[in-house]
Amino acid sequence: MSQTLEATFDGQVFRPMEAVELKPDTRVRLIVTDQSTADAFDEWQSLLTANEEDDCEAIQQALDEMDAGDHGTPWKEFDTEFREKHQLPPRS
Repeated sequence: MSQTLEATFDGQVFRPMEAVELKPDTRVRLIVTDQSTADAFDEWQSLLTANEEDDCEAIQQALDEMDAGDHGTPWKEFDTEFREKHQLPPRS
């Protein structure tokens, strides 16, 4: 049986990001490839429909800005502005 899946590594254990149909303690062989942010974005982009292209462009712009050194808006500042704009109560 051969299956390709994604997993995260917590420093000791690989944790699959989807269900794996194996009995506990089954030995497996792993081939590990590190997926960069750019690679993950390219893979995600290949799955998009035409209606999602604007989202893709916005994400690409944000990634480009990060590469240029922009660290974005701090969460607290964004949250405050968003809540004011949408007339939501402040976070308690």
